[in-house]
Amino acid sequence: MELQYLGTAAAEGIPALFCQCPLCKTARSLRGKEIRGRSGLVVDGRLMIDFPPDILSYAVRFDLDLAKIKFLVVTHSHTDHFAPADLVLRLPGCYCSITDGEPVIRVYGNSEVLRLTRRALRAEYQTDHVDFISTGLLKAFCKAELDSYEVTPLPAAHKPDEEAFIYLLQKGGVSLLYAHDTGFFRPDVFEYLKKSKVRLDMVSLDCTCCASKEGTAHMGLPDDLEVLKTLRSFGAVTSETKCVISHFSHNGGMTHAQLEQEAKKHRFIAAYDGMKISLPET
Repeated sequence: MELQYLGTAAAEGIPALFCQCPLCKTARSLRGKEIRGRSGLVVDGRLMIDFPPDILSYAVRFDLDLAKIKFLVVTHSHTDHFAPADLVLRLPGCYCSITDGEPVIRVYGNSEVLRLTRRALRAEYQTDHVDFISTGLLKAFCKAELDSYEVTPLPAAHKPDEEAFIYLLQKGGVSLLYAHDTGFFRPDVFEYLKKSKVRLDMVSLDCTCCASKEGTAHMGLPDDLEVLKTLRSFGAVTSETKCVISHFSHNGGMTHAQLEQEAKKHRFIAAYDGMKISLPET
């Protein structure tokens, strides 16, 4: 399983829109890994988690062929994670020419994500029935089979008025837990993972608050350590599990070098835009 992080910031990015704080000034000066866009992940060049508003810049920066994305799995409807107005610009012969890509992109998410997809289609095409985008409704704890991928939505602690998700993604004997835009895990999430007896090859955890504890709608490193402690207690995380932190806010006040230094103390990897990780399949 080949993973590439697209954006690794919270909603406002780093440097944040309109911001003149010391961290954002430093990011503008140093650039490189200090520049962070909004959150997204590509798996094997075929599956995406979230479709952020910076997607055009990611396609250019990382030589990403969006025409080959077959599955789009969305965590929730917040605008930093889902930009449906860009998604619907996939009409062949008008907005694009797809010669060896996927004829249809399949969008999966909760009812609000699907509603916004239909609304964007109606705004652009006066209909929500097109032959180049299809949709599928996901429900918490109900596994979906997307070709060779098994995707299990788990409820996030993030948006009380919406069924936001984190995802357990499995393929070829590899298990990834992708948990961004969530507070400390709900008890039923831990219970599901315990009962499933999953052994995670990688965990990617929300670290919006950087070194500070939060736990309600987001997490910081202290919360992440508590999540890992619980996952270790029933064997879901072992010494072989790769542990990544991402989704950083400028309000946390930490440069990439500072995040990296703090992360290494606890065997975490601090993600950056464009970072690639390979998880060998069996």
